[in-house]
Amino acid sequence: IYHLSLYFIQVLTLENNRPIRDVMAGMISSYFLFDNRHVGACGSNVVGQLGDGSNNAADKVYAAVNIPSSDSIYQINSGPSSQSVFFIALRDTYGAGLNNQYQLGIGSTANQWTPTRVLDKGAQGLYEISSSSSHTTASSCDTNIDPELFPTLSP
Repeated sequence: IYHLSLYFIQVLTLENNRPIRDVMAGMISSYFLFDNRHVGACGSNVVGQLGDGSNNAADKVYAAVNIPSSDSIYQINSGPSSQSVFFIALRDTYGAGLNNQYQLGIGSTANQWTPTRVLDKGAQGLYEISSSSSHTTASSCDTNIDPELFPTLSP
């Protein structure tokens, strides 16, 4: 016996239909990097991981992420079991969400509802971050990064 299930996918209209440059999924939240370097998010926000300034436990269909500077974001990083997210810019790296074990590298264990600058001096040269529910790893380089050279998952 073969059972056929049908699933319907909802198409989201995000940021005035701007092209999406990259997508990243955490444990229960997703993030979108648009071609204008703005960031959007959707999903659970129980520990502030959407970065919109709230920690409303209700799921959100869409939230604009509040990056605290005019620096252009060129990469978003999270991990499959993570409730934290990192936004890598040309000059700084920012983290938001779960931080009960110093996962964000900001010098405290308070959860962050808006992206907060990572304190490590090496954060300026980060090009890859992977976070889990309890820790974070990062790779860095000594040279300047050209974000246009980064491959994306977007077609």
